[in-house]
Amino acid sequence: MQAKFVEGVGGKLAEQWVATLLTPAFAFWAGGLAAWGYRHGWASLQTPFTALSEPLQIALLVALFFGVTTSAFVVQRFDLMALRSLEGYWPRWFPPRQPLLWWQKKQYEKSRQQWQALMGKREQQALTARESERLARLDEWLIRMPRRPEQLLPTRLGNLLRAAELRPEYKYGLDTVICWSRLWLLLPDAVKKRPARSPC
Repeated sequence: MQAKFVEGVGGKLAEQWVATLLTPAFAFWAGGLAAWGYRHGWASLQTPFTALSEPLQIALLVALFFGVTTSAFVVQRFDLMALRSLEGYWPRWFPPRQPLLWWQKKQYEKSRQQWQALMGKREQQALTARESERLARLDEWLIRMPRRPEQLLPTRLGNLLRAAELRPEYKYGLDTVICWSRLWLLLPDAVKKRPARSPC
């Protein structure tokens, strides 16, 4: 009975180890460890570790495992808040908000005017090869931006995601925030499990 209990506990721990090894948190800490070893030499890590007794080595590995797991849990608790911050959903009193928003609007208006001028030349079949390349780049950039200046956000990531959210509204008159949770329930399981593609 005791042997089965130990075997079950060992199996669960092994599953937890595998799950932890596949998390971004482990990749982050492993990358930091590799950078430390490359900068200071692996001997600075290996020598103190091998000097420990075997029980202490096991205890240290278990502590590292729980540390990585805890960091992953903490990051998951704040990932939505971090994503919203990266998108540019900042309070009005936040100092960088207005300058960045002004810059985004200025870039948008400038690119829009250039695009319209080049499209006019394209209709007249007067585009040079360089202007055609510029038009293609502007077209790609504008697709990744909301259509109206008042919809712009201070960051590029925010504008990219907002453009993707607004595209179904432009094309089909559907509000993504309202409709997506309901449409998701109607999708086949194979589609739900398919990896997400870039919105652009």
